[in-house]
Amino acid sequence: MTSRYVRVACLALSVFVICPLLASCGDSGEKYPGQKAVTYEVNAADKPIVINVLENDKKFLSVVVTIDITNKDDVKLLTEKNHWIRDTIIEIGRKKTLENLQSADIMETYGNEIAEAISQQFSISSIYKVSFPTFYLN
Repeated sequence: MTSRYVRVACLALSVFVICPLLASCGDSGEKYPGQKAVTYEVNAADKPIVINVLENDKKFLSVVVTIDITNKDDVKLLTEKNHWIRDTIIEIGRKKTLENLQSADIMETYGNEIAEAISQQFSISSIYKVSFPTFYLN
């Protein structure tokens, strides 16, 4: 009977104490104090970018890409240069091996490479994070 009360108490503790703490520990979307990140969608969720993996002609990578930036003015630039950004995403993705695409940190490294290429091409430093709401290797 006592173990039952202990389980209920642990469950209550996790729901009312631990879950809110975990939720508040997440990314606040702020790179610098007082600046919120704005999310720019490179492509819509219903139109993913499909990349043929060169190493294996039967494998395809399907991605939806979003870019979080801290300067709202850069959204206009990214919108105007969307075709270049899409081509860059495809170019970087095609260089990946099947082993790279199956690694645990692929979304972080691929996102960093995309952010670096965009930053260098357009001389912007407001890119906070590149995310992949959809990242599917078929």
